[in-house]
Amino acid sequence: MKKVIILAMTLSIWISGICNPISSNPTYERKTQELLQVTNKSKYEPYRHIWNYFIQRGVSPQVTAGIMGNMYIESKFNSAIRSSSGYYGYVQMSKSLQRLVTKKYGSLSSNNQLLHISNWVKGLETGDLAYMQNSFNKTRFTSPEQAAKAFARYYERPKSKNFMNRMHSARLIYDYFMKDKK
Repeated sequence: MKKVIILAMTLSIWISGICNPISSNPTYERKTQELLQVTNKSKYEPYRHIWNYFIQRGVSPQVTAGIMGNMYIESKFNSAIRSSSGYYGYVQMSKSLQRLVTKKYGSLSSNNQLLHISNWVKGLETGDLAYMQNSFNKTRFTSPEQAAKAFARYYERPKSKNFMNRMHSARLIYDYFMKDKK
């Protein structure tokens, strides 16, 4: 049934794009692409190993989805991406954080990035790597949205304080990976 609804929505968007003069509007095209991406939730399947990693380390599904929602926004789950400003990895670590993680874990491999993040979330980091983890751990997480917002606030600390896209991504990820549990 879901596939039929998605197909109907896609056809509706496609037909309106052909018949509607606003289809050449970049905002309209972007919104259409966003809608199509949201309906294609299987885009998260290649990242099941990240989900499984955090769950196996004892991180709750809500917090795991919150972390992954932030990862999706920061790097689209690319552990080797580097910004022009030098930020790196899944969560776009600053240069100083990169040095600290490398010093403690030996490298910035994808596994070491996940290990650092899971240790931080669980309150196991020490020294400079422990920044704000206590504040994060005092937060109660009953939803992936709350976890995404707290992770952004206490770990990511992005310039933009609009966390809606991170929260939305966390919900989609949570729903996708928890569908097997229902």
